[in-house]
Amino acid sequence: MNTFSGALFGQVDWAITDKLHLLPGIRANYDQKKVDYKRETYGGLANPTAAQLKLLQGVYSNQAFVADTSNTNYSGQLTIAYKLIKQVNLFATYAKSYKPVGVNLGGLVNDASGNPDLTTATIKPEQVNHIEIGVKTTPTKNSTLNITVYNTDIKDIKPLYNRLI
Repeated sequence: MNTFSGALFGQVDWAITDKLHLLPGIRANYDQKKVDYKRETYGGLANPTAAQLKLLQGVYSNQAFVADTSNTNYSGQLTIAYKLIKQVNLFATYAKSYKPVGVNLGGLVNDASGNPDLTTATIKPEQVNHIEIGVKTTPTKNSTLNITVYNTDIKDIKPLYNRLI
């Protein structure tokens, strides 16, 4: 597998007042992944029947494929922070991010004919929307107490799976 990932990130802390700050940030990512995949099976039953061989090939078979995928993505976040008093900081953040494109290195599922399903060779990026609201405090010189409520929504999540035919 050959991969390249590059990113640029910038964030500004804009002090609207002494107590109120706005922190916008932006990120640009480029990801490219290439794979020349080859899997050869060996071992198993000495003299499998046709039915046993079909079952074995449906689970794990010889496979070879080439995949090349890339993606450019822009994401960012926006935080607003308010220093209520010296020891208490209130904040709210919205962030949009992603998990980059991928290639399937675990082997592909087979279609009904027993051939690798090439539509599963590459993996689309996941899109993430995140909202967070909280308070950060330092009640004493040697202590910290933070409380945060958040919600994260993931679109196009890619769980790992295996399929038996």
